[in-house]
Amino acid sequence: MADGRTFVCGLVFRLILPIFLLAACVFRFNGLSLVYACCLLLLPHLDTPSVQSMKGHTGRYLLFVLGSSVLFCAGHLITQVILLATPPYGTILGPACGNTEKVARQLGFQRFDETPFPNIVRLIFPDIAVASFLAMFFLYSRNLDRDQSPQLPRSQSDLHSNDFYSKFRPPKLNFSPLMYVEKLLVIILTAAAGITHPSFISLVYFAIFLGLATWWSCYRVIGQWFEYLRAAIVGYSGTHLLLLYLYQFQFMQIELDPTSFTARFLGLTGIIDYNCDDPLHLKLHSDVDWPVMLSPFFILALYWVCVTEIRQASKWKETVVEEEEGTPQTWLRRTLSKRTPGSSLRRTSAMRAEEDRVALVVPEDYGAPEDADTEIEPDGVITHETDPEDVPIPENKVGTIHEKIHQQRKDGTFQMDQKEEDGAGNKDLDSFRTPLMTMFVFIMKQSYIASLIVMMAWSITYHSWLTFVLLIWACVVWMCRSARRICLLSSPAFVFYAEVLLIIQFVYGLNLTEEELPTKSRSGYNLEEIGLIKYQHTCLHLTAKILYTLMFWLTLRQHIWEKKIVEESGLGEEEDALTAIFKKESEEQMGSRTSSENQEREDSELMKQMGNYAVQVFSKYWIFVCAGMFLLVSLSGKVVMYRILYMALFLFFIICYQLSYTTWRRIMRTFWWVVIGYSMFVLILLYTYQFKSVPQFWHNKTHISFELLEDLGMEQYSTVELFQKMLAPTTFLVVCILQLHFFHHRFLEITKIDPFADDDDDTGQESGGSARKVSEEDLMTVLQRKKWQQVIQDIFYQIGVWYKQLTIIIWRMLELHFLKVLFLTMILVAIIEVSVMNLMFLVLWSLAIP
Repeated sequence: MADGRTFVCGLVFRLILPIFLLAACVFRFNGLSLVYACCLLLLPHLDTPSVQSMKGHTGRYLLFVLGSSVLFCAGHLITQVILLATPPYGTILGPACGNTEKVARQLGFQRFDETPFPNIVRLIFPDIAVASFLAMFFLYSRNLDRDQSPQLPRSQSDLHSNDFYSKFRPPKLNFSPLMYVEKLLVIILTAAAGITHPSFISLVYFAIFLGLATWWSCYRVIGQWFEYLRAAIVGYSGTHLLLLYLYQFQFMQIELDPTSFTARFLGLTGIIDYNCDDPLHLKLHSDVDWPVMLSPFFILALYWVCVTEIRQASKWKETVVEEEEGTPQTWLRRTLSKRTPGSSLRRTSAMRAEEDRVALVVPEDYGAPEDADTEIEPDGVITHETDPEDVPIPENKVGTIHEKIHQQRKDGTFQMDQKEEDGAGNKDLDSFRTPLMTMFVFIMKQSYIASLIVMMAWSITYHSWLTFVLLIWACVVWMCRSARRICLLSSPAFVFYAEVLLIIQFVYGLNLTEEELPTKSRSGYNLEEIGLIKYQHTCLHLTAKILYTLMFWLTLRQHIWEKKIVEESGLGEEEDALTAIFKKESEEQMGSRTSSENQEREDSELMKQMGNYAVQVFSKYWIFVCAGMFLLVSLSGKVVMYRILYMALFLFFIICYQLSYTTWRRIMRTFWWVVIGYSMFVLILLYTYQFKSVPQFWHNKTHISFELLEDLGMEQYSTVELFQKMLAPTTFLVVCILQLHFFHHRFLEITKIDPFADDDDDTGQESGGSARKVSEEDLMTVLQRKKWQQVIQDIFYQIGVWYKQLTIIIWRMLELHFLKVLFLTMILVAIIEVSVMNLMFLVLWSLAIP
């Protein structure tokens, strides 16, 4: 009953009460609601209602809010009585927007003549609702002590019961789920508060976000200083919220016009529009957009999360201090010393300064140490004249095991004992990564691929000269032999460059006019081609660019991590660096094991099988994706010269395969390099031709007419069509690069024709199977402790068998019936488009059928 009541109080205090206070602040803007706003900001600092907290700050807080709401209700009643007592009604306040009426209205007391009933409810009901709700909640919370009063044993039999000892165990450390994601949540909310409505005030949030993200990407620890930063964010965001709320008052908007440069630059947006003809009507400014209204809620969420984390961290530190300073004996002594007046257990003089005595409650059959003088009291309390640290406790009663572990942690021997007890059983388990960790390590190692793809995606999503640098950068890195190494080495540069682009976009997201922040130079050049663009909803574009930059931060972190490991190991080559990384991971996980056990940790067996299977599938069929993209790029849109060349390359590839399989395999690598180089050339030409001054430049330098340039494929597209037109060649380029760098070599191995291939393959399969059996025998301990992995492996193996059988059936069906499909296609082509060229298909079909 007590636990249920405590849970309900916590739910109401943390969820329902803030909703009531927030509604009282949002649906009206006056002095009364300002008090509720301050109470809302103060609420997360307080503890959840309990027996102790209701006697402290939480109880006083609830009394203050309840008393304030009751006084506000009484103020409304008294105001209306005074207005009715001085006829005619409302003349004492004067005309609308007069000095007296304006002051009274902004304080929260107004006249209601000629006011619609919904507005009356909006202005008065929040106080009534808060007062009624808090009255019931306060009475409910005050009854907590009725269910949570401590019950001490009344007899010697109660002293021996397990229930008694279960109530007096040392306090457990409470872990909040928020502790695991607190830093990530703060960083995300800081970014949201900074970019939702860019301004000079929100620049602080944006700068903190960039600083934290860059610090993390540099493989630096977010340590103790983060707590001070979080406290600073609480103060800054709380002040920001109060400033935004005060600016919704009429006198603030009169003093500082919302259309002025200062208000727009600082981000003080007037959401509420006041009209002296109807001052009680809630009306919004016509130019207020949804990001402006959403920004305060993100700031409030950031404030709330930071305060909650600070409160949880404070409680955690207090618990840790109690855990470090106190033992189970002293905790039990401290608990028993807090006897309630109704208890029948006589309180003994537990601690005597002159004798250093310790009082402990123990069973009758518990024997005292031989070297201690024991005195048994009549009520079952015995005293030992000994040091509190030397008093033992029964293992099955008050948790000597907890004390033992605590003491071992102090001495630094707990970890050693655990490893000695575990023995060789955990050795095999710790030598393998978990499936999730295996996947994460793989993503980290291949993050450079995603970074290069992101650079190309960023360039075509936001077309400008600044993003054109990213496109050239990505193309150059792709063409290099050691693309991964060069990408990692250049990761600091493109992280810096991406953050510069983010800052530029933030600046051009400020609410400034064309004269204050121009997008055209004095000479008439359009600065939007450089990348200085003003968007209607800047927050959306900043979000997309931050997601792009996230991959750059991840790549930089991977680079610095590998560099650190290489420096520690003294190795310089890339392969040796990866080996050093694995050895470093093994040393960190295996601790003090022998040198023979400090081997390179292996990936999860399940993930290795899944990864190998995926690589085999992609290596075999990715070339069909390349062929499909060839056709897509060649046939999409109208026929132009560069698409004709794509078709020529595709036909050369197919005809070479038909004429000589050996020659086709020999020239395949060179062919992919030619295709990639040609695709990069076409992509760069199309990209640069979209700028306004480039077509005239081509015409002047080459003396080629605009019609001929258009036949070559040089055509300018509108803003809406630009991304769609640039997406196909960019995707084709990425597909070909993946084929060349990752799947080409394996594809050649799969398609190799060898007269002894069957015997070798069988031998390889047998040896692989035997190796697999040996591996499975070695991993029996791991598989027994992770039965779910075995189940997944069985399912995965069965799916692989079905897939192999299905592919064999499909290929055999195609071998038998593909000629029929070919003849049917020839007939359809000849019939659908009647021409002399297609007559040849009909002739060939008639000759082949007999």
